[in-house]
Amino acid sequence: MLVITNKQEVQSPSALIDHPQSYHLDQAALQQIQHLEDELQQTRENLQATNEELETTNEEQQAINEELIASNEELQSTNEELYTVNTEYQNQIQKLIELSNDVNNLLQSTDIGVIFLDKSLKISKFTPAVVLAINLNEVDIDRPLQHISHNFNCPNFNSLLQQVLTHEQPIEQEVKILTTGDTLLMRIHPYRRENQSCDGLVLSFIKITQIKQYQDEIKRQNAELENIYANIPVGLCLQDENWRYLRINKILADLNGKSIEEHLGKHPQEVIPGLLDILEPIYREVQTTGEPVLNIEIQGTTAAQPGIKRDWITSYYPVQLSSDKIGFGVVVTEVTQLKKAQEALRQSEARLQYLLNNTPAVIFSCKPKGDYEITYISPNIRNLLGYEPEEFLNNSDFWVTNLHPDDRDRILTGLPKGLNEDGFYTHEYRLKTADNTYRWVSATLQVIKDQHNTPVECVGCLIDITERVVAEEAWRWSEERFNLVLKNSPITFTTQDCELRYTWVYNPAPGFTFEEVVGKLETELLPADEAERILAIKKPVIETGIRNRQEFFITQNGQLRYFDMSVEPLQDSDNHIIGIATVAIDITERKQAELERQRTQELQREKEAAESANLAKSRFLAQMSHELRTPLNAILGFTQLLQRQPKFSGEPSEYLNIIHRSGKNLLGLINDILTLSKVQAGRVSLKIKPFQLSILLKTLENMFSLQAAKKGIKFEIKVDANVSQGLQGDEDKLRQVLINLLSNSIKFTSSGEVSLMIRSQPVTAEISSNYYYLQFEVRDTGVGIAADELEKIFEPFVQTEAGEKVKQSTGLGLAISREFVELMGGKITVESQLKQGSVFRFTIPLERVQLASIQPELLQSRVIGLSDNQPQYRILVAEDRPDNRHLIVKLLETVGFQVQAATNGLEAIKLWESWSPDLIWMDMQMPVMDGYQAIQHIKARPEGEDTVIIALTASAFEEERHHIIALGCNDFVRKPFEEQEIFAKIQQYLDVSYIYEQQQSTTKPTRDRGRTQLVREDFDVMPTQWLKQLHQAAYLANEAEIEQLIQQIPQRDTFLIKRLKELVNHLQFEEIEALTKPESL
Repeated sequence: MLVITNKQEVQSPSALIDHPQSYHLDQAALQQIQHLEDELQQTRENLQATNEELETTNEEQQAINEELIASNEELQSTNEELYTVNTEYQNQIQKLIELSNDVNNLLQSTDIGVIFLDKSLKISKFTPAVVLAINLNEVDIDRPLQHISHNFNCPNFNSLLQQVLTHEQPIEQEVKILTTGDTLLMRIHPYRRENQSCDGLVLSFIKITQIKQYQDEIKRQNAELENIYANIPVGLCLQDENWRYLRINKILADLNGKSIEEHLGKHPQEVIPGLLDILEPIYREVQTTGEPVLNIEIQGTTAAQPGIKRDWITSYYPVQLSSDKIGFGVVVTEVTQLKKAQEALRQSEARLQYLLNNTPAVIFSCKPKGDYEITYISPNIRNLLGYEPEEFLNNSDFWVTNLHPDDRDRILTGLPKGLNEDGFYTHEYRLKTADNTYRWVSATLQVIKDQHNTPVECVGCLIDITERVVAEEAWRWSEERFNLVLKNSPITFTTQDCELRYTWVYNPAPGFTFEEVVGKLETELLPADEAERILAIKKPVIETGIRNRQEFFITQNGQLRYFDMSVEPLQDSDNHIIGIATVAIDITERKQAELERQRTQELQREKEAAESANLAKSRFLAQMSHELRTPLNAILGFTQLLQRQPKFSGEPSEYLNIIHRSGKNLLGLINDILTLSKVQAGRVSLKIKPFQLSILLKTLENMFSLQAAKKGIKFEIKVDANVSQGLQGDEDKLRQVLINLLSNSIKFTSSGEVSLMIRSQPVTAEISSNYYYLQFEVRDTGVGIAADELEKIFEPFVQTEAGEKVKQSTGLGLAISREFVELMGGKITVESQLKQGSVFRFTIPLERVQLASIQPELLQSRVIGLSDNQPQYRILVAEDRPDNRHLIVKLLETVGFQVQAATNGLEAIKLWESWSPDLIWMDMQMPVMDGYQAIQHIKARPEGEDTVIIALTASAFEEERHHIIALGCNDFVRKPFEEQEIFAKIQQYLDVSYIYEQQQSTTKPTRDRGRTQLVREDFDVMPTQWLKQLHQAAYLANEAEIEQLIQQIPQRDTFLIKRLKELVNHLQFEEIEALTKPESL
């Protein structure tokens, strides 16, 4: 702790109170008396008659004299008291001077940089360590700090000083030294007097570079633990003291036949009820004894494969969740297939059980010549060498290959001769084991011959004789090996006399030699504190004669080293203690591993707590998504239905458009919040697909050109000529980033221009030649951003001062943009000056693709009915909310579908059984029976396999889609939906043909029978979006895309189809482009 005391000058008493004036009272009194006597004498001579009066006067003067004497004595006493006080003040001043010197020495010697500033921010004192952060010299005392340069990245440094001086509240902030990269913790505190008044500031700079490095290392280790938990090929879970699942990996969740989410917070009774009777005694044993239960074989069934017996090997161990709560860790490995293999193996082994049970040897047979290929070998070869029998049987050279090189020639040369003799042939050699060591074996063989005395096979046995051979070798080489071990071991041996002076040392600890240690005491070799720790272990052995063993540590080269030391008393022939012998083993690595394990366990607990908090957040967002998006579905849906009514035109139609736009804006805000939550939780991934850059940019131009025109500013998009049009990447996220940046620029620009510039960048050698970097730059001449706001504009819910004035956003756009850019492999930057505009740039890698490989999106105008000559399609709508149910039913009935509705899952099942719909729109959250149960019931029956079911949900999370599709749903639509999405999904699965609303012109020219040229009005039969796509395809001369667009023209418009095909065949793309240019739409 750094204590800072402000030195105040204390004036001595002599400076505060003047020395008492020395009044010469005796002399004055005598003069006065003399004067009175003279007068008295004169009076006696002149006024004898007034004698009595003079006597009275004399008595009065005598009283005055006595009073003056008393006053003189009082003043003398006061002077003595003042002298005493002055002496005490001088002592206090001396103490303050000594204290000030101590503080100055402390500040000079500390590594913490400190600066003292007065109220005008002038420097009154500083420590040498502060020069790392601020360029100070002694001559800078009394200079304003603002006039001196600093070396760290804090552009608002002066404003922070003023803020603390004004509000008298301390501020802490991490800053980075620009030259060295060191990280400092900067603290700004008010300097307070004893009366708590602020008399200036105290700045301190603490170097925390190493702490930041430790934090980065902790993050890395945390990521490694996460990766291990997610990818280890065994089932893992953590349960609380009530057996409820706190955490589970995907392997175990899949074994149980449920998702991870379906486990969390659940009891095994709810997840795997069929196994509870088996698990409960194990749980109780671990809970009661606090000891792990390991390698338990369990057999049972799960919901994943009901009716099928499965086998697992499980281990259960206690986990300390908190000071008073103990949970369970579970490790599960499925061994169903292994158990089946074991049963088959058991039956095979039964045939040789008698032979194998009565011999400790390995039984084998082999061919009698050639490479002596093994034809059979007993399974206990595993115990001997670690190999499977099949390794010998499947590889004819396996036995020869694993012979020790020094034994191979001897064995292969002796075998033919030995096998030609009658009886048994025995030889000894070494075989390599599976762990690349060698074991000595004794092999005894006998040749089996047929009736013609021809060898047909050899049978024999192998006996492990390694221990015998090793014992023989050990006896011969024991002394040499012992010396070798001592020489190369990390163990230090010493002896000391009764004074604990070293008399012998073997293998001294690093940093010491034999000559330096022998004859020395501990205190002569080590610092005093370390020597005392070691002597505390050794002295009791000298005093009591009882051996002692303890761990201790010393510091070597600035690092702690730990030792495990055993101390034994040394005695002479009369059992007198003459000294001690010690054996010290360096256990530093083990200690470090223990400390690392403790840190890892702490990180694991912190990680689990963070995951629990993140899970609660996700659940809350999922519920809020459902509650907000469900009513929005009705608002947006019914406005679309009302817009279909011809009676709503003019002002009512504009009101409907306003309601629809406002609902879409609210949906956008909700989606921004949910998107940011999913990004921060790591639940957003890239969706890579081919796309055409020009179409994306045309969409942006159509979106923002009108907004810019309304504000009277110029808007343009510029693309370098060498930028490829065919790209592959996440088009949706790229579009979202550009929309966020362009909308911000237009929002905060009142005059001038907004531009989007796209350039290609040089490609590095690390990426494929098919990739290249694109730089996107959004530039505006708007209000700009203050320098102190640039660091925080990409933070969630943070707005600039200009943004707070506008009040038109949540402050999430730039945060989402940064996350998306980094997800796509880039980095976003900003340059800005107030009142001069801003420039946002980011560069991302994208893959080039051929334009022909990009499928254009087929867009249709509004559906108004069903085409003739097709079946009457039945559609069932299952939705519990009346507004949403009425919306979908009305929308589908309007165009001609046969529709029935159900208010819950049970009603939906009954209608499906009685009415046999072609397609079911299924809400997932309903009373009585929800959509999940209804889908499972329908799909579980054979007649339900062909029923198309599309889920309706207000959930915004991708995990919900996967879960619903896994139940058997054909597709998934989120609320609130657009009517085009509903009709498109029905068309996708039922192959429905629609009648679309045509884009009619108020005046149509008469089409002459003899006319051969197309005019602009010929295209009025097609939607506006189709015309935009055709114009873009003609501009790019994309013949394949134009052919696909021609196929969308109704067959009755033969003239338009024929003339367009002729123009394409003659490569007259310019004419198509002119007929469909946007200015004429």
